[in-house]
Order: sequence, then structure tokens, then C-alpha cells
Amino acid sequence: MSGGETIILYECINDEAIARLIAKTKGGRTIPRHAGGKTRVLEKAYKLASMGKASPDQIIALIDHDPEARWPKSHSYIRTKMEKIDEHTYVFREKHGDTYLTILIFSPRLEEWLLAVCKTLKKRVDPSALHRNPKLFKEILDRCGDEVQSILRRALTGKHYHTA
Repeated sequence: MSGGETIILYECINDEAIARLIAKTKGGRTIPRHAGGKTRVLEKAYKLASMGKASPDQIIALIDHDPEARWPKSHSYIRTKMEKIDEHTYVFREKHGDTYLTILIFSPRLEEWLLAVCKTLKKRVDPSALHRNPKLFKEILDRCGDEVQSILRRALTGKHYHTA
């Protein structure tokens, strides 16, 4: 992979909407990729980061905090080292050689996160309806774009990275 490349790994179709929003605002060569559930997203992110010179410059992994679910043991340290951006958004950053790995964590899950972020939303929306209806998710994301962009910008522009 060549210089200036960013890969965004995500869990589900609603995460893809966030990944595309990040890609649009980030510029450069940014590639969103579906990777499966939380474990697969993390495994793929760490595998890409450990490829040495073939690694992209930046990897962004989007996952749900999902407090009720078990985290993969090999990555459980992320929960204790993640940085709080706001009440529902966390980030963990790690540098692997020349590659920057950023794990963006939505709490408790992406759909609840979006509803919490959208302070301008007038009507009450059931998070499970957003989970089942990607079109509705995208509609709310578009409506609350400025609020979402502000949080994403804060999460993705941090300077502190743990060393792998």
C-alpha cells in the first residue's frame, strides 16, 4: 500500500455510513472496508498495522463499546486505556512503526450514540429501529451532520498515541 493511504474498518452497514462520512471529510486515499464484528475489526486492524512497510499510513477501526458483550481477551486492554472524548465517544490510539492506528468506540452502541449526539433531533426514535433501518440511520446522520462531524474531528485529531 502506498503512502497517504487510510483504511477505515467497520462492523455493520450503519458503521459504513460513518466510515464514508470520515472518508469524505478526510480527503486523500481513504478506503472504507467491512470487516465483520468487533473481534474481526480489531484483528484485521492489528494485522494491517503489523505489515511493516506495506501497512497503510493510518488505520481507523469503528467499533461499538457494547458493555454487555465480551471483548476479545487479546484486545481487552483497550477498554482500560481508551480516552474519553465525551459521554458516548471513546478513542484508543496506537503507533505501529510508521502506521497510526485509531480505534473509535461508540457507546453503548452506534445507534444509541447517534441519538445521544443528535441534540437537535425533535422526535424520539427507538435505537433498535435505527439498527434495523439503515435508511433511517442515514437520514438522522445527515440531519445531525455538524454535531457528528464535530465529535469525529475531536476524536480523530488527537496527538497522543500509545506505542505498540
